[in-house]
Amino acid sequence: MVFKRELFEVIAQLRSVGREVFEELLKPNRLSRIKELAAKEEEYLPPPALPEEK
Repeated sequence: MVFKRELFEVIAQLRSVGREVFEELLKPNRLSRIKELAAKEEEYLPPPALPEEK
């Protein structure tokens, strides 16, 4: 939820859905804040499993 909320905020702030949105989200200060807030969330959603290489 935190990531989605931050994504929405950045989209609204930059008024864009382009590459610059993800560049902003992945800045170290914003990313550490996202991780910190996500750790406080009660619901844990594990990352999706990656397909195995053959």
